[in-house]
Amino acid sequence: MGNTNAINARVAAQGRRGKVIVKPSYFKEAVVIPARMSGIEDLNFLLDHLVKSGGSDLFLCGDDYAWIRKNSKLVRVTKRVITAKEVMDMLVSFYGINATAKLGMPEPIDIDLDYKEKISANRVIRHRFRVNAVYAKINGRLVPDLTIRSIASQPPSASDLGIEDEVLKICKNSQQGLFLMVGSTGNGKSTTLAGIIRYMVEDESANRKMVTIEKPIEYVYEDIDKPSSIIRQFQVGQCVSDFSEGLRNALRQDPDDILIGEARDLETISLATEACVTGHFVLSTVHANSVSETIPRMTNPFEPSMQHKIQQDLIQAMQMIVAQRLVPTLDGKRTALREYLIFTPEVKMILSKSKNIAQDVKRLTFELGVPMFKSALNAYEDGKISKETLEKIRFNYGDGDS
Repeated sequence: MGNTNAINARVAAQGRRGKVIVKPSYFKEAVVIPARMSGIEDLNFLLDHLVKSGGSDLFLCGDDYAWIRKNSKLVRVTKRVITAKEVMDMLVSFYGINATAKLGMPEPIDIDLDYKEKISANRVIRHRFRVNAVYAKINGRLVPDLTIRSIASQPPSASDLGIEDEVLKICKNSQQGLFLMVGSTGNGKSTTLAGIIRYMVEDESANRKMVTIEKPIEYVYEDIDKPSSIIRQFQVGQCVSDFSEGLRNALRQDPDDILIGEARDLETISLATEACVTGHFVLSTVHANSVSETIPRMTNPFEPSMQHKIQQDLIQAMQMIVAQRLVPTLDGKRTALREYLIFTPEVKMILSKSKNIAQDVKRLTFELGVPMFKSALNAYEDGKISKETLEKIRFNYGDGDS
């Protein structure tokens, strides 16, 4: 309690000196929290507020207020700052006593978390979250910093997400090859992939066995009707040690489809392309802002002498790249803009001879695919996004005229 009062007094003093201004209006959506927060019950109180207020993310950092994200806006949700010890105690309450040691290595913590909301004596709703924990530096010292992102327990449908028919057709009909969903963090890549997977396994004639390797597992499929398909999910750090080991193990399980949460290291990328060649359909995500950036981003980790071969392997394995960006809508929500390119035999032939893969993929996306600006223009003409948002997309992605 004393430490909490000291921190709040320091914040108030800074405000009087003109360094930090904390107005009452900043706390319009704040809730009263206990004088000392320490366990899972206290964390559940904040998670319950996140769920009921319609927020998507909860941010807890030592020596700061708790914040949530609602429709792209950040809102303070506590009337006092939370100490580093309180945040660490809440982390330990669900991760375990080795949380401090792991963060001190330093090594981030990525884990999923459940909160069960009691609706009645016989009914409980399960809410799922993805947690990332690291050390941040506040006031010159290291403090735990938690980002807790809400995950829908049941994946949304493809129609709810507005996933394009061309995208769904490629995924439904492909028996081998690579499908990549790309975008920066927080742009809904995993959600769109979950909608695609749901679409695939709800098909009565699918007869597919799918294996997922994720860190952490985001969406679960137990309650989805799967007439003729099987899904087995494996979490990195609990079921397998890393993505590459999970992928090697998946190949022993006679799968038709393999979802890799993220293709980010040399071995995983190499194994994924090999899996495509051996008759598997592989879906994954990559941190890249556009279709044209994707292949260069995947080849960069390799030695220069290997990059051309890996580039050619990726071109031949690729079925489709979809880049997604979430943008604000006129009604204060968000919508997904998607650009994509299908790697037809014609596209593969052109790219196999390319001297500048990023430039040629960008050109082909405008000529044969759907560029981001076209997706934004459609959303603007439908009255979903503002002219300002459209111009931002034009500035960042181009419109094909230059």
